[in-house]
Amino acid sequence: MGSHNAKGNPGNPHASPPPGNKNAVSHGLFAKWLPDDTRSLIQEIYTSEPADIIWNNIMIQYAAIIRSQKIMNVANEFDTTTDITEVDLNPKLIDEDGKPAQIKEVRQYQYAWDKQANYLMAMSRAMGTLSKLIKQFVEIADERDERRKKLEIMAVQLNLVKTKTKRAQIENGDVDQQELGDDGFLAAIDKSMDSVWEDGDQDET
Repeated sequence: MGSHNAKGNPGNPHASPPPGNKNAVSHGLFAKWLPDDTRSLIQEIYTSEPADIIWNNIMIQYAAIIRSQKIMNVANEFDTTTDITEVDLNPKLIDEDGKPAQIKEVRQYQYAWDKQANYLMAMSRAMGTLSKLIKQFVEIADERDERRKKLEIMAVQLNLVKTKTKRAQIENGDVDQQELGDDGFLAAIDKSMDSVWEDGDQDET
C-alpha cells in the first residue's frame, strides 16, 4: 500500500539532475571555457580517491627520476656541452646560399662539473618531493592496499640512486656529509613495509 504523501508529489527536484544537465565539472564555467580534453581529465580526477591521486603523482615522479639517469648522465670529466646562444647577421653581406652572412656567434659552454652539479641538485630535489608523496600516501592509504608492496621494489631502485647521488655530492665537495642528513625517505618506505608484513602475519595466525 503506497504512501498518501507520495500522491501528486513530484519529488525533490534536486535529487537527480534535470534533463540536459551535466554533472560535476562538466557544466557552467568549466564547460564554457575549458577544452574538451582538459574537462575530461578534470572529470576523471574529480571522481578519484585522494590515495589514487597521490599514487599517480608518485608514479610520475618515480618515472622522471629513473628517466633522468639517462638524460642527465655525464659520461666523464671531458663531457662538455656547447650551445649557440647568440648570432649576429650582416644583411649587407650575402653568403653562398644567398642569406645574410653571420659575423658573430656567441656560445655557452657547460663543462662536466657544471652538469654534474646541476644533476645532483635536481636529483636531491626530486627525491625530496618523492619522499613527501610517499609519506602522504602511507598516511591515507588503506593498510591492505596492494600498492604498499610495490613501494618495496621502488625503494630498492631509488635507494641506489639516492646513495649514488649522496656519494657524488660528498666526493665533489658540494656538501658536507653531516649536512645531508636524513629526509625521511627510507623511513617512509619502512613504515609502509612494516604495515604490509604485520598484516601478512595476522592473516597467517
